[in-house]
Formats: sequence, structure tokens, C-alpha cells
Amino acid sequence: MRPITSIKIAVCIILFMLPTVRFESTLSGKPESYSALNPSFEANASAQVAVQTARGQSAFNFLAPAVKTALPEPSVSVPGTGTDGKVLAGYYAGWSAATGYTPAAINAAWLTHIFYAFADLGSDFRLRLGDPSADLKNFTELRQLKVNHPGLKTLISVGGWTYSRYFSDAASTAANRSVFAQSCLDFILAHGFDGVDIDWEYPVSGGLPTNTARAADKQNFSLLLRAVREKLDAQSRADGKKYWLTAAGGAGAYYLSKIEPLNAAAEVDFLFVMAYDLHGPWDRYSDFNAPLYNTTAPSPQYKMSVRDAVEPYLAAGVPASKIVLGMPFYGYKYNNVTAAGNGLFSLFTSAVSLSYDSIVKTYLNNINYTNFFDSQARVPYLYGNGTFISYDNARSIAEKVKYAKALGLAGAGIWELSQDRGRVLLESAFRTLYSQLKPIENSALVVDRETGIVTGFDLKQNTAGQIRAMFEDAQNIAVTGPKGAPVPDTAKVGTGFKITLADEYGDTLDAADAVVFGDTNSDGCVDAADAALIQMLAAGMLQQPGTAAALAADVNGDGIWNAEDAAAAELAGLFLSEIPQNGR
Repeated sequence: MRPITSIKIAVCIILFMLPTVRFESTLSGKPESYSALNPSFEANASAQVAVQTARGQSAFNFLAPAVKTALPEPSVSVPGTGTDGKVLAGYYAGWSAATGYTPAAINAAWLTHIFYAFADLGSDFRLRLGDPSADLKNFTELRQLKVNHPGLKTLISVGGWTYSRYFSDAASTAANRSVFAQSCLDFILAHGFDGVDIDWEYPVSGGLPTNTARAADKQNFSLLLRAVREKLDAQSRADGKKYWLTAAGGAGAYYLSKIEPLNAAAEVDFLFVMAYDLHGPWDRYSDFNAPLYNTTAPSPQYKMSVRDAVEPYLAAGVPASKIVLGMPFYGYKYNNVTAAGNGLFSLFTSAVSLSYDSIVKTYLNNINYTNFFDSQARVPYLYGNGTFISYDNARSIAEKVKYAKALGLAGAGIWELSQDRGRVLLESAFRTLYSQLKPIENSALVVDRETGIVTGFDLKQNTAGQIRAMFEDAQNIAVTGPKGAPVPDTAKVGTGFKITLADEYGDTLDAADAVVFGDTNSDGCVDAADAALIQMLAAGMLQQPGTAAALAADVNGDGIWNAEDAAAAELAGLFLSEIPQNGR
């Protein structure tokens, strides 16, 4: 509570003998594989609701019955190592070291987790090196990355498209699961990893034809994860370290029908949803590798999108905080397509995978190719010389990360880091995932991430231009009034104004509502007009305002709208006192 002297309290009581109203506050404040599961994918969240503010001429609706509205509950975050607990995970393919991209080249400062692909799984259900000629040297460089970046977590990924042959056997009995789990623990302890990533491609059906498979894989997958979880937790109790367990999951409802989604999710720190290879060379017609959404254009084959890949997980009850959205840093080049539709949905004679780097180097600025961006699928593509190229660029990666943030997912992930050696896509993912309103170091402004409220305003320096300058990335900061309209830099910022951070495409990355304690009419000042509104609110003559205005009216922070709040506003207007704008 902000202090008010006994004399001022006495004045309050004399001036404002009004009933009190209690204010109920809740303040707390790829893997390299083709998706060969089944081409007949089943197609099928909720964005965090922004803090609401009053949109009338003032912060209150006059002469309306008092109505209670709850303030927003704090958002839930997962135990990642990035800003706000968000995960940005990248797979590193061990074989990329042969082309000069060793782990030392990874920009680990932009990642929370690195998955090393892959450890092999033998017929004895024990892990072994996938590439004995390179792995140990790569492991040494990974350990050095962790020295240089203490928050970084490294996990050994087991299986993948190539090494999933014996998963079904390993999961089939309690004895086999115990051997596998112990081997996972032994491997990560021997080589300095922080955990293990289970990339079983795939339980029940799919994957290479040489893989073992059985109907019981559906239940056994959960039991296998539980066995590993128990081993890791026992080790955590022994040495006090956290050991991570994650799993790579296939795209969409068909894959989910082959596992127990809730049981699997309960055992892992997060599921990496492989929302790519949704179309590819195995299809009859050219298509997008990983469209964010399906287009309305008629297609001669099945439709599948990132949305179709992810939202069935949510529909199955998997918590959003357990899902990491996997994104591709590669595309597909389809040869001998027709000119109709610029090569999209065309028959083709052959197709190959291309890294983002090779697309940029060879095709992106080639005069023989035209670059397009599909407004519905939200992904780019190239067409020229009878060739259709589907890929992701910085914009489409940003769109996918924003989608993940809107759904409240744990974060985003990448297959695979060596395919973007210029770090264009990685930077886009990083900046989009972690960009937020950040006051500059010497600013008194405070952004409450749980409520979407910004406080700490100086009533002598609260014009829109001054406020924008108090945030990092000021050139991308916008200030709008209580009705959402832009305001000039000279406008005084008051309660209910919104401060917004946008990206280079004009899309909102973060926003917060201004709260100036005592300013209930949104004019950026505290005076008798505000005192009158607080009196009316305390008397039950006004409808309860939005969150920002409700906080502003509770001048002393005691959770009650009453005469004392009104008196404090009155005294501030007479320059007899100041209302602290921080300290709650």
C-alpha cells in the first residue's frame, strides 16, 4: 500500500464519506525422414486473451450498475531456459560435421536446447554411436558450447528415420524397457548430455519396412517413456541435476491414433511435433512442404498443414505447454512441373530436398525464377524453368512462431541447424519468439508479463514520444489511445493506452496496457475529475471498468475502491501530494 499521511487520511474521510466497494484482484502479480506414415492424413487453442481495457470516452461507463469482472489469471510457462520459459530447440545432424559445420559453428546463444542426431539403437536395446568417426569429437564441441552458454541444454536423440528398427522390440517387455532406459542414462552420463530425445519413427506402423512393429506399440511407447523417465528422475535425486526427456512426434491425428497422447505427454518435458514433410517427393503432385494453413484452392491430393499437424494434439488433451512446434530449414524442388498455377499441384518427374542455404545461393536471386508468397498457406515458393520449389523463409518462420505463441505452445524447434548456416531463419525464429516490450535500462517503466500491464509512468514525462523512447527497439513501438487510434508523439499517455511492439511485417509481437495510478479518465493526469469518477465507482454508480482502469482507480493498492482513493486523487490534483507510480 502506498503511504498517505494521517492528515491526508483525515481530509479523505471528511471530503468523501462514501461506501466502500471491495475490489477482487487476481494479480500476482527432421528428423531427416519422409513422412511415410499414411498419406491420407486426418485434418482437423486458444490464443492468450489480451487484457481488456475500457473503450469509451473515459475509462468508465457512467450510471451503469456495478458489475464485477475477474482480472486475468497468470499465464503458464514451461521450464525452458529461454525468456519466459519458452523453448527454442534445434536438431544438429552429426554428419554435417563432414561438410565443415561442426557444433562449434552453432549460434548457441539463440537456442535453449540442442538435439544431437542420432544415436543408434542396437538389437540389444542399448544405445551406440551413430557415426563413430565423428560423434566423439562432436560431443566434445557440444560440451564446450555448454561451458560458453551455461543455460544451454543438450540431448542425445535416439532413432530417427534410420535407427528406429528395434524400438518396438525394446518397448515390448518390462525387461527390455529397463535395459533401454539404463542405456539412455549411461549414454548421457558418459558423454555429458542433459537428457535424451526419443525419436521413434514410428510406433505401430510407418517408417522403414525393415522396422519391427506391433499393435501393442501404442501402449508400449508410453511404458518405454515411463521407464526412461524413472531412470532419469532417480539420477536427479542422486546428483541434484535436472535430466530432460523429450520425444519427437509425428504430424496430426493419424500419428496420434498410434500412441497414447496423454500418457506419453505426462512422461516427457515436451513433445517436438514434426510439422514438416507434410508433402514431398512421395506424393504424386507438387505441394508445400509445411504450409501453415491449407489453401482454399482445389488440390488433386490430400491437404495437410501445420495447423492440421498441431491442433489435434490440443484436441486430444495434450497441454499446449508440452508442445514444441517443429519447423523445416529445408524445402523440396519438384522438376518438370506444368506452368499452370506456377507449378503448384502439378505432376512432376522427380523431386529432391534442398537446404535453405542452397535455395538462397542457387535459386532465390536467379532471374530465371520468380518468388511468390502464398497469402493463405503463409509460405513462399519459387517457380521457373519448369521447376517448383517449396521452402520456408524468414517471414514464414516468423508466422509459424507467432502461431505457436498464440496457441501458448512451449516454443518452437528446427530440423536442422546446418541447413541455415547464415542463421537467417534461426534469427527470425529467435527474434519472433523472444521479442517483447523491454524498457530501457534507466527507465522506471515496468511491464508485468502475467497481466499485460505497464506501470511506472512519470506524469512529467509521459507523452507518446517520450514513452516510445523508453523502450528497446523504439522504432517498432507504437502507442494508441483508449479507442485504439494512433496518437501523435505529443499526446499524453494515460490509463488504457496501449503500447505495442510490431515486427518488420507489421504484425504485433507484444502489447501492454498503460496504467497511470489515479488517472481514471485516460488523459494522462490525476486531478479532481479522476477523484469524482472514483467516488462514483465506490458508490456503485458505475459499471466496473476494464483491468487497466480498475487498477488505476485503486490508487493506494489496497484492493478497495473507496473514499481514500478518491481523496488521494483530489490531493494530487491540488499539488498537495503525489501518487507513486510504482511499488506495487
